Amino acid sequence: MTREWKWQSFDLTYWSGDDIHIELATAPDAPLPTDDDARSWFGVRNVVLQKKDQPAPSEALEALDGLFEEISQSPPRSVEELNACFVRALLSAVTRWSEGKARDTDALLLDASVRQNILENRLSKMTEIEPLVQEYRKLESDVIVPTRVPGLDETIACDQALFERGDHKKPAAVVPRRFLEMIDATPYQTVGSGREKLAEDILRSDNPLTARVLSNRIWHHLFGRGIVATPDNLGRLGERPTHPELLDHLAHRLRSEGWSLKQFVRSVVISRTWKTDSFPSEVAKQIDPENRLLSHAFVRRLEAEAIRDSVLMVSGALNRTQFGPSVDGSTPRRSVYVRVARNSLDPFLRTFDFPEPFSATGRRDDTNVPAQSLVFLNDPRIAALSGQWAAAILADQSLATDEQRIEQMILSAIGRPPRSGEVTRFKELLASTRQAEQHRTEELLDLDARQTALQLIVKQIMDPLRQALESTTQQSVLDARDSAPTGIARWEFADNLQDSIGTAHGTAHAGARLNAKSLHTTGQGYVVTAPLGQSIREKTVLIRSLSEGAARLPFRLPMVTNLIRLFLVNRCLASGWPAVISLRVRSLSEGLLRPMR
Repeated sequence: MTREWKWQSFDLTYWSGDDIHIELATAPDAPLPTDDDARSWFGVRNVVLQKKDQPAPSEALEALDGLFEEISQSPPRSVEELNACFVRALLSAVTRWSEGKARDTDALLLDASVRQNILENRLSKMTEIEPLVQEYRKLESDVIVPTRVPGLDETIACDQALFERGDHKKPAAVVPRRFLEMIDATPYQTVGSGREKLAEDILRSDNPLTARVLSNRIWHHLFGRGIVATPDNLGRLGERPTHPELLDHLAHRLRSEGWSLKQFVRSVVISRTWKTDSFPSEVAKQIDPENRLLSHAFVRRLEAEAIRDSVLMVSGALNRTQFGPSVDGSTPRRSVYVRVARNSLDPFLRTFDFPEPFSATGRRDDTNVPAQSLVFLNDPRIAALSGQWAAAILADQSLATDEQRIEQMILSAIGRPPRSGEVTRFKELLASTRQAEQHRTEELLDLDARQTALQLIVKQIMDPLRQALESTTQQSVLDARDSAPTGIARWEFADNLQDSIGTAHGTAHAGARLNAKSLHTTGQGYVVTAPLGQSIREKTVLIRSLSEGAARLPFRLPMVTNLIRLFLVNRCLASGWPAVISLRVRSLSEGLLRPMR
């Protein structure tokens, strides 16, 4: 988080020719996911519109405006008088700030003074007010950050053009803000957005649409099908109502009861229509096979949320805690608390036709796809809940036999006693499962025994071969070491940088030094040697520790310059390891050994 004033640029090229708005928001109010900073804030002092690629506007010395104001009233004639003007300007800014009347220039002057240590704001230097500040901070930390709900604020609005075929690059004639033309085409006479007027028109007494649409939606959710089967379209393209007089009656009743949804639902669920069962008569099957006339109740599938809650309830994992924030779908709380994020929906709910929250959904899809069965078979959460349920059934001491356990599980899951033959079929399934498990256990034990026997055979074959290979490898390493070429240069770093084999004596530079029989090249230090006496094409560096033996580090690369940089050698020696370096090289007419950092 930055506390410095800076210019924040936005490229508006994409919206060239359009009416746009730029929105700045704190973290809790942002429409997109941000850092979880409940106390985020920002300030805006100036907004400038300029052509692209132009430099940011220069910063004016606004912090000194208060000082210039004091100077204009009493021009100083010396440095002392100028200091007095500054003190008066600073005191005036502090006074106005303490009274809650500070101007922007006052805030900038005070901010600059604190940054320059002209004004002290460290508590360790202000012992008198430190207890007060600590108490204030304690009280501030105890204040609960309120939950924010996005809202709208009225401002100056304008009429928008009609876009041809929805293309915002092809604006047509301007359409005035108004209600539906078929009801009232009078434009709204307001400088605001007109939302308040629109809300009043939606509920006006001569508008029959709102109450009809709302009544039909409630009927749809109660019965599984609306009086108009297309709840999102009660117009010409939708289906006609099966009971138009009933829909008018319900709409009138909703209005007369003050738009009370509770009263509306109550009046429906105590009706005789709601109490009908789901078994159609023979006559109904013949004249109304689709049950459009509501002669009997619809058989409906559980919705996604009800399926999830039922699984949690039956398994005993349901957390009945009420209220609180939304949670992830893996949390065992009721589905009403599951967080709904458009780009991260719970996969279990989506499988069972949970609506995509990208648009209004008056009627959910009702699908029957293989994924729904596969979820109950393979989903890890379902498997875990099933295990928890089974463990609870087995732990119940009142259920002594398999028959009792099966009956209890059917009663818990379906809400009814088992029907004829169901317990027998489940017992047969249980017996076959036990038999299959026993068979697989026997197969596993047989495979383990065969694996152990095969591993013993492999060991008997491989052990002699491994011993012979190790012996041969060790002899090859010794032979290669004895046949290695002799060195042409050697620096032991005992007391000097002399080459103990040849003439490539070294000279230390930039702080390189010998210390305790080791070469130190920390910082920019390095050693330059005299040219080698012969040409080389390949080189091998041998670092031999005086206390720990030798380590051979081969380097094979074509020589393209007379500068050899021993990076690895220097990396080892920079820590001051006591070492003897042997450089074995070939085919170098003249060379330079220069350990580099």
